[in-house]
Amino acid sequence: MSNRTFLDRSWDAQRKMEKRINSIGKGRYARVLRMARKPEPEEFKQTSNIVLVGIAVIGGIGFAIFLLMDWIQGLLGV
Repeated sequence: MSNRTFLDRSWDAQRKMEKRINSIGKGRYARVLRMARKPEPEEFKQTSNIVLVGIAVIGGIGFAIFLLMDWIQGLLGV
């Protein structure tokens, strides 16, 4: 067994966690985080509408496939 105490292991875990948090702004995502900004209200509305239309289209396609499969099963008598 290791001679390290629980306190030593907890301090090591704390240092490891702090190192990860401190390196957030320096890694691969640093440029994205620096360029990120809060969207304007008009931009947010436009993005929300596009997402809503996309979800509706995908849902419509799924529902059409469901109806088609239901109709085919009715023809086959399954």
